[in-house]
Amino acid sequence: MAIWLSSIQSVCTLGVMLYALIGVSVGMLIGTLPGLTSTMVIAILTPLTFWLEPIQ
Repeated sequence: MAIWLSSIQSVCTLGVMLYALIGVSVGMLIGTLPGLTSTMVIAILTPLTFWLEPIQ
């Protein structure tokens, strides 16, 4: 049970929530653009994730 609670605590930090909000916002913005598929957007944005910590 303690492992489960520590996992929730590490995911509910301000930095992780901020990255989630940014990801949702960018996803909604890119999703409205005609001609871009989800696969193309993932290929474009994947290099931006290389400098993030694994939990983020």
